[in-house]
Amino acid sequence: MTSFDTEANDNQANGRDLGTDVTDALGEFVIAYFAGDNAGSIARGLRFRVRWPSIEDPVEVTQRIKPDAQAPVGIRISLAGALPTLRQLGGSGHIDLPDAILATIEGKHGIRSLADIRRIGGLVRIAELRTTDLAATIHLNALAAGPPIKRSERGHVPACPSL
Repeated sequence: MTSFDTEANDNQANGRDLGTDVTDALGEFVIAYFAGDNAGSIARGLRFRVRWPSIEDPVEVTQRIKPDAQAPVGIRISLAGALPTLRQLGGSGHIDLPDAILATIEGKHGIRSLADIRRIGGLVRIAELRTTDLAATIHLNALAAGPPIKRSERGHVPACPSL
């Protein structure tokens, strides 16, 4: 998500504008939030809005964030139709994905696309998948590590080669 316009608002302060930024090459952006001395560790509901020229409507995500966070906070934003989900690829016959693996990576780990697999450094980091279906896990890792799947001019996803 490079060069996406982002803006943030504090929902608990009547939508107070917290500023804007543009995502960098890693898809990261910075919004500075200055909390009062009495804020403590009470989480605030912040709304993030993401825009890009090819996105018809901005995508909004609300997340509760503590003002005393010691590290950057990750915010997952899904762009509808940007890339096919693993469920879509499996349903259309482009990849053979066992239900047990799909349920584990979606439900327990929030992984919904090949990009999500790349983002975490591969499925090998999830120990339970090595015992579920090792061959399917290796195959899915290989697909995720390969070049990104692009939509053709007709809007369908080309078939993935067998490994």
